[in-house]
Amino acid sequence: MRYNITIEDEAVESLFREILVQDYRSLMTDIRVLKKKRKKSGLEFYEQQDLDNNLHYKNAIEVMLTYYLPHDKAQTIIKELNNE
Repeated sequence: MRYNITIEDEAVESLFREILVQDYRSLMTDIRVLKKKRKKSGLEFYEQQDLDNNLHYKNAIEVMLTYYLPHDKAQTIIKELNNE
């Protein structure tokens, strides 16, 4: 038996936006943890690499947020998560 499932573009875009925001939130948490550890006791080499890569990834996600979300909503999310 075969089923034909159709997903509207709006549903896909909405799902993608939510995943993007969740990824950004998680990334910001990881960055804060690594920065806190760096201040307290220093980072291992691989942890410093993770932090550097996460900072580059953060910039990329911010660009994607401004592309996929209304500009004011993207800026609000970016400001909120950068200040936590």
